[in-house]
Amino acid sequence: MWEEMARAAAADAGGAGAAAVLAGLESVDVVYSQSWQYDDAVARLAGRLGVTPARRRYSGIGGSVPLVLATEAAQEVRAGHLDLALITRRGGGTWAGRSTRTDPPWAG
Repeated sequence: MWEEMARAAAADAGGAGAAAVLAGLESVDVVYSQSWQYDDAVARLAGRLGVTPARRRYSGIGGSVPLVLATEAAQEVRAGHLDLALITRRGGGTWAGRSTRTDPPWAG
């Protein structure tokens, strides 16, 4: 599972340029897995990716957890506390990173 998650994250990060993207990773969130309990899911994934993010979280249980994690990461990016975060679950990942825009398109 961890190799699959690491491959998906690297592919999403740009394939050949993944090392440069992953070097800037400041946060890794892993969505809770009901199929198996892991001793430290985030550390396992971070180790496979070769990163040591300052912020590491393993979520609780809930249907809206991925949305909550994405919202929290986006708020941290917007506030200037993070530049790059990875939110992942078994089978794929979601990235949140600093955009060149300061406001959403509908704001103005």
